[in-house]
Amino acid sequence: CSLTADGRVYLAGGQHGNVLMLAKCENPFYFPQRPTVNVGGNEEIIALSIQSKKIIALKSNETYYVSLRKGDIINEIGLIADNDTLFKTADTLSCELISKSIGCGFKNTVCKVNSKTVWLGGDCKVYLLNSIGFDDIIDLSKGANTYGYDYEEAFAVSDGQYYILIAGKDALACELSEASKPKWYFWEFDSGITLGSGFYKNRTLYFLCFSGNSGFFYVSKFSGDFDTKLYYDADGNIQSQNVNVDSFIETKAYALSGLTQKNTIESIYLALSGKGRVEIKVNGRHIAFVDLRFSTDDYDKGEYKTVMLTPHLYDTERVKIEVLSSDAFALKDIEIFYRKTG
Repeated sequence: CSLTADGRVYLAGGQHGNVLMLAKCENPFYFPQRPTVNVGGNEEIIALSIQSKKIIALKSNETYYVSLRKGDIINEIGLIADNDTLFKTADTLSCELISKSIGCGFKNTVCKVNSKTVWLGGDCKVYLLNSIGFDDIIDLSKGANTYGYDYEEAFAVSDGQYYILIAGKDALACELSEASKPKWYFWEFDSGITLGSGFYKNRTLYFLCFSGNSGFFYVSKFSGDFDTKLYYDADGNIQSQNVNVDSFIETKAYALSGLTQKNTIESIYLALSGKGRVEIKVNGRHIAFVDLRFSTDDYDKGEYKTVMLTPHLYDTERVKIEVLSSDAFALKDIEIFYRKTG
């Protein structure tokens, strides 16, 4: 693996893949004997990143900081007549172990999001490296057992705000913000579609896709409110069709009071925005269909309207809310009014 930073190329190599070497960008094929550094033991360096002007070297079960100290200037004036060349001592590299239990299990999942390094560990947890340590922002090992996520060919891309992990036919996007907790979004591609890689350009995320059903290779954009389906018509011509994306939001099951306390849910208020119809469920039970029908301008501006529900739920200890739609929608606030009944 390699990394370009501050006019230099960092390359992991050597017999065991644990040696970090350094070259200048103007001569990227020449790696001098110095500076180099052995990063930890003989285990291979899986991936490299940069954060706070330090190189992050990730192994399968370890994480290191690698620092560069630039060489000192030997002469203040030219040592040769009519030549003002300055001579320097060699640059040096040093490494510091920051975790002997957390590493990277999938080399193509390392991304920078909001200046922080994010990756998928071998334990199927997504880690974020901050200024004081690590945050495991989600544990996907349970999801892998439940949904069958395929991490063997997993890769990730980022637009600087979202960390988007592609695992087989599943996509998991995390919105990372300094001001709030991480927000995760999950969706599933059609069974015949394979995503091979992705990149970010001109403020848009792109994915290289292959449709096994139709034999198409194509590039798709991560934007908009619908999918584009490609297919052959009866005459063998390529056609496209816009397909709405079914989506839903599901809250956790909120405990209203003590474990044995029964409650009556009198009303629920939701601040919703959307272009079409949404279905609302409470504790798995259908409560209402709501036609939002916001114009594109109002939806894009972030306009919301408050919807009041009277679910008539009695003797309940918890409440979980689901909102489902085949059109774009957003949920801003939830207020639950209840009273104790026992």
